[in-house]
Formats: sequence, C-alpha cells, structure tokens
Amino acid sequence: MKFRLEHNETIIYANYEFGHQHLAKFNFDLNPTREIPEFIISTKYHFSRLFGLNKEIWKIKSQDQFTIASLKDYLNKSGMTDLSKKVAFIPTITGKYQNGIFNCETVFHLGFDDKEESFKPNMDFQKILVDKLKEKYCS
Repeated sequence: MKFRLEHNETIIYANYEFGHQHLAKFNFDLNPTREIPEFIISTKYHFSRLFGLNKEIWKIKSQDQFTIASLKDYLNKSGMTDLSKKVAFIPTITGKYQNGIFNCETVFHLGFDDKEESFKPNMDFQKILVDKLKEKYCS
C-alpha cells in the first residue's frame, strides 16, 4: 500500500510492502535555507533494554546535542516511543543531505503483531519533524 500526504507544503510518502519484503518506509524531502544537522535514529536491542541499567529506547546520533534532545521529544509526542515499548518495532530513521536536498527516511520491518498500528505514530512523527525543521531551517 502506498500513501502520499501533503503536510505544511511538503509531500510525505509512506509505503507498506506486506508481500515479499515485509517492509515499511516513510520519507520526505526539504530544501532548507540553513543547514539542518544530519542524524540517525535507531532502537537499542531489546535484550539490553531489559537487562541494562539505561532503559532508554532510542539511540540517536548527531553532531548537534539540541537536535538529539528535540528528536527524543518528537518521538515521545508522536507515539513512536510507546509503539517501541509495546511491540518489536525497530525503525532506522535517517536525516541526511542528498544532492543538496535534506531527505528524512524511516524504514522498518513489519515482523510484529498489529502492524497497522504503526502507521499513525510514524505519520505523526513525520508531520512533527516537517513542522519543526521547516520552522527552524526553511524560513
């Protein structure tokens, strides 16, 4: 299933492949006027979350500490953190430049129960990210 949503003058694409690949992907592009810090978000391994001292779900890499704190906030507000606590939802979210355009892409396997419940938190995260990045870097 493919989805296309226009939000804040930005097209957000979503693709759920339930067949051979069993993969979901969300992405959007921005043309900022100021440089957006690049980032990579992933989840910590379930085993280390259960038995480790640090119960943090997300691993966020960026050169900018404010970006890391902001992304954690957006993950919480969108419901992505709650989803990761409930099911084996293990996304990789990257924000990086490709040919002068900032691209944000979320990819995850659909090998968990209630896969359909992953759409809303992911789309909400994309919308929050579009709004915040455009507000700070595109105006």
